Amino acid sequence: MIRSKSSYEVFHYTVLKENTEQGLREIARHFVPEYRNSSDQDLSIVRLNGGITNILYLVEDKSIEPKSKYLPVVIRLYGYKSEEIIDRKNELVVQTEADLNGLGAKFYGLFDNGCIYGFVPGNPLEHEDLSKEKYQTNIAREIAEWHSIEMPTRKTPSLWNTIKKWAALAPPIGQYPDSNKNDYYTKLNVPLMIEEYKALEQTLAKLNSPIVFCHNDLLSRNIIVDSTQDKASFIDFEYANYNFRGYEIGNHFNEYAGFGPDYSLYPTQEQQRYFLSEYLKGIHNLHDVEPSEQEITKIYIEANQFSLASHLYWGFWSIVQAMNSEINFDYLEYGKARFDRYWETKEQFLSLNNNN
Repeated sequence: MIRSKSSYEVFHYTVLKENTEQGLREIARHFVPEYRNSSDQDLSIVRLNGGITNILYLVEDKSIEPKSKYLPVVIRLYGYKSEEIIDRKNELVVQTEADLNGLGAKFYGLFDNGCIYGFVPGNPLEHEDLSKEKYQTNIAREIAEWHSIEMPTRKTPSLWNTIKKWAALAPPIGQYPDSNKNDYYTKLNVPLMIEEYKALEQTLAKLNSPIVFCHNDLLSRNIIVDSTQDKASFIDFEYANYNFRGYEIGNHFNEYAGFGPDYSLYPTQEQQRYFLSEYLKGIHNLHDVEPSEQEITKIYIEANQFSLASHLYWGFWSIVQAMNSEINFDYLEYGKARFDRYWETKEQFLSLNNNN
């Protein structure tokens, strides 16, 4: 890929909760040259749906003709205490490098409690879209592109260290900060799940899944499809880091279920093998050559077994978010759903082998 100079600015300004819209307008006027003279009336603000870590807003001056493909802009306000789950320094490196490599929208810069970047044209998918072949092809090829790039970050998988960090933040049984939720929290059986992730780490190490640069959060709303270019683009790089190939794909397969989640939508073996074939074509850059069944089967096993790790990852994430986040979402219920799915599929997926 052609690399060009990328620059960003840090603006020491805090968007206050009690005056959010005015703060967003100040951020837009500061960072975006085209919006510098825009009035409050001209700058429209729309809250975007789908975020359960941060709050996203689309800011646009519809009275001017955009001279840049990076308009309008998205302003992200970091969730309360989200620094406990997000490595903001790593995110900044990824965001600027993605800009350099053409993998994301223009990154304008940071302010004290958020960041601003260009809007990616197209439509975000719904989780029901993920199983459709026309989208599977584009998503698989884009994942392959991500997995082929080099990033100036530590090339060690982030999965297990992140789970360990979040598990350490989980309170002991009976000591959940909200006493009204103590009984529900107890049902998660955190001590047992800690033992499970430690055992699973040893089991999955035997797969020797390649370590590649991953997005790590390929839920439907983070995938933008531009029908005019027949291409998928990924947004929101907060969790992006080096990780296991199998985790990236298995985690994406789990997202077919949505936030409900409805695991009857988990991709069938046929759907998975089609997706993996498209992914391998992207990796090999031989779009007219079919990958071998052996190659597909290897990643099929990786993806399904690492999907178990994905449930543990987001289960512990949910516990931390439930204590900190101000977003209206039932994190504990979601965490329990992820842990329940882990138990439902553990035996089936760990029994997969080359003969399945």
